[in-house]
Amino acid sequence: MRVATIDCGTASIRLLIADVVADGENKNLREIFRDMEIVKLGEGVDTNKNFKLDAVERTLKVVDRYAGEIVRRGVDKVRFCAAKF
Repeated sequence: MRVATIDCGTASIRLLIADVVADGENKNLREIFRDMEIVKLGEGVDTNKNFKLDAVERTLKVVDRYAGEIVRRGVDKVRFCAAKF
């Protein structure tokens, strides 16, 4: 099975696509594709208490590109993660 995860952070967004490889009872990942883009999503949040529109647009542009990679590489399952600390 091919899986993908997108990790959306304050400064960057990352994509990992991997194959889940079963070896007996163990499951391991074999990396297929990895990317990281600086988007500065959290730029100005401490001051404004809101996301800046251009920061959201930068992030969504990368998410669109990642969606294309996910489709192109035949991913079966996707997980998108973002955490608030």
